[in-house]
Amino acid sequence: TDRPVGFSGISVFRQSLAYFDESTFSLTANVPYAWQPLGEQQVVDLSGGRQGIHVLGIEESNQVVSYLHRGSIKGSTVAEVLDDYASHIRKTTVLVLDSASPRTCKLIQDKQEEWASQGLILIPLPAYSPELNDS
Repeated sequence: TDRPVGFSGISVFRQSLAYFDESTFSLTANVPYAWQPLGEQQVVDLSGGRQGIHVLGIEESNQVVSYLHRGSIKGSTVAEVLDDYASHIRKTTVLVLDSASPRTCKLIQDKQEEWASQGLILIPLPAYSPELNDS
């Protein structure tokens, strides 16, 4: 039977569950040590500062939608990703995300009603909850 549960009466059978997270891939070498002949010193140039590519991803039904970003991850970055994602969903989607500051900032809070009207409902995890991470 198709009974409404939670989230303002949205039926669990008509909604999708998705997860949001990010990772960073470094574009600079990290060389804490290296092999070298006794008495010789090897020099590895690591100039250029810290650089990286951030991958923001949303996993839903074993499918991943990914967004690449250079530079700091801010609330505006997350908002752009969620704006795009919300414009493509076909049914109500509950999005679980951690409580990192770019995902809980005022901009994200202010846009939650807009996203909900598009069918995207954000559910943040508690601030520190490793027991909820099933990996």
